[in-house]
Amino acid sequence: INGVETLFAADDLGKLVTSVNNGSNWSIVLELPSPIYSLAIGGNGDLFIAGCRGVIFKTDLGSSFEYWQDVNADHHETVYDISTIDGIHVIHGTSNGMLLWTDDSGCSWQRAPLLAPGDVFCVVHSDVLTAYAAGEYSFVAKTIDGGKSWTRLYAFGVHSQNETIQYNSIATNGDRDVFVAGSSGRVFSSHDGGLSWSQIASLGAVVYSLFAVDSTYLVATTPRSIMTIEQLSRSPITRSLHAVEEEMMLVQDVAQPTSAPTSYIAYGEWKKDTHGTLDTIFLGAVWENDYKVMMVGRRLTIGYTVTSNDSGVSWRVDTFSSNVFSDVAMYYDSSSTKTYFVASSITSSVLVSSDFGVSWNASTTNLGAAMNGVTVGSNGVAFAVGNIGYVYRLTATDGFTTGEELRVGTTTLRDACTVNGVDVYVVGNSGTMYYSANSGTDWSSVTSPTSQPLYDIQAASASIMYVYGANNVVFKTTNGFSSITNLTVFTANSTTIASLTPHALSVVNSALVFIGSFGGSIYVTKNGGKTWDFTGEPSRGQPITCLGAYQSNLALAGDYYGNGFFLHPAPTQSPTGFPTSSPTRQPSSRPSTQPTASPTRSPTGQPTSRPSMVPTRAPSAHPSRQPSSQPSMQPSSQPIASPTQKP
Repeated sequence: INGVETLFAADDLGKLVTSVNNGSNWSIVLELPSPIYSLAIGGNGDLFIAGCRGVIFKTDLGSSFEYWQDVNADHHETVYDISTIDGIHVIHGTSNGMLLWTDDSGCSWQRAPLLAPGDVFCVVHSDVLTAYAAGEYSFVAKTIDGGKSWTRLYAFGVHSQNETIQYNSIATNGDRDVFVAGSSGRVFSSHDGGLSWSQIASLGAVVYSLFAVDSTYLVATTPRSIMTIEQLSRSPITRSLHAVEEEMMLVQDVAQPTSAPTSYIAYGEWKKDTHGTLDTIFLGAVWENDYKVMMVGRRLTIGYTVTSNDSGVSWRVDTFSSNVFSDVAMYYDSSSTKTYFVASSITSSVLVSSDFGVSWNASTTNLGAAMNGVTVGSNGVAFAVGNIGYVYRLTATDGFTTGEELRVGTTTLRDACTVNGVDVYVVGNSGTMYYSANSGTDWSSVTSPTSQPLYDIQAASASIMYVYGANNVVFKTTNGFSSITNLTVFTANSTTIASLTPHALSVVNSALVFIGSFGGSIYVTKNGGKTWDFTGEPSRGQPITCLGAYQSNLALAGDYYGNGFFLHPAPTQSPTGFPTSSPTRQPSSRPSTQPTASPTRSPTGQPTSRPSMVPTRAPSAHPSRQPSSQPSMQPSSQPIASPTQKP
């Protein structure tokens, strides 16, 4: 800028920073109230930044960042990447598979006719009019006319079994050399503009970014290192350039499994099925059966729920002005044939719904403390726990309409679990653990292996339980906490979230357990915690704040920004690489699986057979598709020039 070589960087906290001394020092030049996922600089001096909800701004670098122009494309999708060479011809890729182009520097945008089968994570230009894009379901495409038309490319061939790889990055050296990599850790190259492909490296971890220095030298980032791939034209050599220190975390993921991760294709495909906003947080999820599911949370100071009765094909969104949810559990009452949803609320109350979340009634209000977690036993006795040792007990006998206040010390309690409604365990801050053998009337302290806050406890049976806490704490018991086994799932510290109780642990049975990290990664064990497999990072770095699994390839997760992600069975690919459609599962008149002994937020029984479901969206069910009442996403400290004003 003005003769000074300048580096630019952006982060998911909305900061744009620059350095004029090769990265030794950085200065903040812009702060947005939402993440910045991509930036691009054109030869004409225009800088573009892009992020959540269709946000795109540009500035003339000669204006010293004083004026920013809103050049959004009139959509609310997340813009994952934006690319340009000349600053006039610009292309960006979004969630839900859109590619948009402009030939007037963003004054107007046109949507390309090609709709990708999933999110488009990366776009790169090789010249002014030629560009490549890549994303989910092994999507790779090329345009030679500035984005007006696209041609699908197949790095694996049309009928390959690898068609479900998620590509996170694509790079080109400006000639006909193209490189692509992603979830499998393998790097592929083409030297004829994408007509043919070959594998040149396998890095053993998810690849987040690629940079082609030239036709013989690549730089790649993985969750733990910066790698170089050299001698591309002969026998490629892979070197570890720098092992990333834990506190640096140059990429989005903050945790990896202790053993080499297997591809998440074995479990299915995580797909964003509900789109949130920056002020929405999901904190609890529960399955009624294998197609009926609910997530609860908050949006600013109001309660927020999303429900689906067709395995995530469509969603209903409800808001409640006086109910701010923190967790949810479910109980099927065979005597009344009613299904009750019991929710804890940070507004010092416990809430009950018998109509799948359409309406909620307060079992109690003004408990005197925020309630953080809830569980229901097989006998219909529910327990909600909260701050300063509050425990509230209520039963299905009267439809959970009344209850009784109990107290367990003065420490903030985060979660509770019970199988039979008689033996009850609660966990909380400072490693606190208590046990009651008589439905909460009397309590005794349980020796804890940690002093870290404990967020989540789930039971597979009356004696087998798993506990998840801050800073990598995961442990289990197989004998009612007479002894404890510490489990190693993460190898890097996971930061805590102040004043937030995530419920990101889901126990399906004694062997099958899912867990979500603060870095956005989700892991699963099928052998009771002996080994853990990486299933994906659907939130792209945002904390997983709730998780509910029904079976090994059917789960639901929510993140810190109110996005919901469904783990579907691996989709069947058509010859063109697009997911094929499948019939919608219609709800029956009653649950297909009765959780007669479920202590957790998901049924313990194995589900009946289920048709293969592919990620299909119903736009009307997405909150992000609705008219927004949120303030305009403008830079917080910089003036905005009108579209007609020249910076």
